[in-house]
Amino acid sequence: TNAPGHGGAFVAMDPQNGQIYAMGSLPTFNPNIFTKAISKQAYARLNNPHSDYPLLNRAIQSVGPTGSTFKPITATAALQSGAWSLDQTYDDTGQFCLGGVCRQNAGGAANGVLNLVSAIKVSDDVFFYNLGALMNRERPSGGALQHWASLYGIGRLPGVDLGGAYAGNLPTPAWRSHIDKLERECEQGVGPFKGHGKHSSCGISDGRPWSAGDNVNLAVGQGDVQVSPLQLAVAYSAIANGGNVVRPHVGSAIESGNGTVLQRIDPPPVRRMHINPTYLAAIRQGMHEAAQSGGGTSDAVFGNFPKQVYGKTGTAQLNGQQDTAWYACFVPAWATKKPILVVVKVENGGFGAIGAAPVAREILSQWFFGKKGQYVPGTSRTL
Repeated sequence: TNAPGHGGAFVAMDPQNGQIYAMGSLPTFNPNIFTKAISKQAYARLNNPHSDYPLLNRAIQSVGPTGSTFKPITATAALQSGAWSLDQTYDDTGQFCLGGVCRQNAGGAANGVLNLVSAIKVSDDVFFYNLGALMNRERPSGGALQHWASLYGIGRLPGVDLGGAYAGNLPTPAWRSHIDKLERECEQGVGPFKGHGKHSSCGISDGRPWSAGDNVNLAVGQGDVQVSPLQLAVAYSAIANGGNVVRPHVGSAIESGNGTVLQRIDPPPVRRMHINPTYLAAIRQGMHEAAQSGGGTSDAVFGNFPKQVYGKTGTAQLNGQQDTAWYACFVPAWATKKPILVVVKVENGGFGAIGAAPVAREILSQWFFGKKGQYVPGTSRTL
């Protein structure tokens, strides 16, 4: 069983064009800001990232580690950079050791010889720890992992037509140096902290330099990465639609006071990611097997779902707190006339397959069949 979640959010979106079908946040926010057609003045205000709407809208403002839902991003970076190839395999003996520190799979599992597709299917941490180490670079901007994560939209404002969206954080060596400098200035009471006295510790940073371990953590969506549900939805849209990073939008049209449509809201993609189609197909295959084949991390939830689901579980670890459950999935345009992408985050929700994936199934059921259907709990206890 999982601990009861105390908050969370979901995003349901068209992965082809970024149209947000629905968005939820618990505790909730002011629903009056969400309308299918809004005035031109209201649209201008909503589109201002500095807007002072009384939120917290967790779908766009609650940021944190994503757990293993980050792995398709890592897989893209490894394949595109040549750090890994589709015909390579890795023998997971149950742990990955680097610099005297050994990391294990959840529950101490050892999954044996894996290729990239099967590693996504079973959400093998050790496999992806290795990819993180292979792609570590000490230069300020980092390496391939940071490059491709940024292209996916990690660490960037999502560009949604709502005020207050957060950009989160994509850890790099430069970022680490910056927070280390802030920590020293705070402790010494200088720079931006002048006049506030000296401190033995300010808690901004532990003062250590960037290490390969930071990249290892990032590869599995742990550590200092900060992502909102909407940002993750934007990233997955590019996987679903073939490489277009969409601009998410709630409004569908701008109307005058008498109801005349002044402007349709259908923004073009923010950018085009040039991902090798063979690599993209392999990543999708891993996600499809994860959701709907025996041994997949969310097969217990989606194995008998009557639509073609591509999904990934995530379990984000936070010091001193119950894990956060994540699930990201899509039913793509080639499998339905009603494409949809769903991201669910449940704070304090435990394992992603147990705490978040069943919620995503209910949302898909509502979308396709007009009723949320039976709640189907997952069983996988992977991170």
